[in-house]
Amino acid sequence: MAITASGVKSFAPEPASLADALINAWTGWAPGAVDPDVFGSDADQAQMLWVCHNLVRSAGGASGTAGPVTQREVGDVRISNAGSIELMDYQFLKSTAYGQALYILIQRYTAGGVAV
Repeated sequence: MAITASGVKSFAPEPASLADALINAWTGWAPGAVDPDVFGSDADQAQMLWVCHNLVRSAGGASGTAGPVTQREVGDVRISNAGSIELMDYQFLKSTAYGQALYILIQRYTAGGVAV
């Protein structure tokens, strides 16, 4: 099942005020960043956690962190976010509750971590 902006807003309180176009940009990147084949029946959950983690970090929310600025553009949507671009680095994931939950899934489905 594809992750939607309304699903993200229902799942996590922080992205509720964000534009659907911004959320949809992150949901579009999720299958390439979080391989559905690795997580099997938990693939949607893993991708939802990845999207929420990145939305919180890119919005600089309470559980986000400051750091180097990167910029991504998809059509009319421009995203500037702070932090590492190492997608599956635990230090990067532990900065939000969603990233920490994703890391638990990663440990469950991979032996000795995962390199992306």
